[in-house]
Amino acid sequence: MSVRSASLPLTLRKASPAAKRLTAIIAFSTLSTAISPKAMRTLRALARRIPNGARSIVLQSVGYVQPTTRRANDDQLSTARARNVARAMNRLGVKGRTYAIGRGRSTLHGGKGRRVILTITYRVSG
Repeated sequence: MSVRSASLPLTLRKASPAAKRLTAIIAFSTLSTAISPKAMRTLRALARRIPNGARSIVLQSVGYVQPTTRRANDDQLSTARARNVARAMNRLGVKGRTYAIGRGRSTLHGGKGRRVILTITYRVSG
C-alpha cells in the first residue's frame, strides 16, 4: 500500500452578502402602456425600500397582456409596458443593470393578465 499526499493552496474569503429581492406587480388598463398614479405610488415605495448602500442592483421588468382573440400587438404591448416600468424606476433613481422583456400573453385572464412583474435584486455591504 502506498500513500500519497498533495498540497493545495486554499484562500478563505469573507462570504459575500446574500442578495436581497423586492418584487411588485404593476397593473395596466386595457391596451394601455401608461403607468397609473396608484402604480407610481407602488414604484416610489419600492424605490424607497432599496437601501443607500445597495450595490449590484438588477431590475427585471417582465410585461404581459391579457389573453384576447387579437394577437397582433401582444408582444409589442407587453414589451412597452415592461420598458415603461423600468424607465420609471430609473427616473426614481434606481440605477443598475436593467432588463425589460415582454412575454406576450399571460395565463391569467382579465385585469390580472395586464401586468408587469418587477423584480429588483441587490446586495448590501455588511
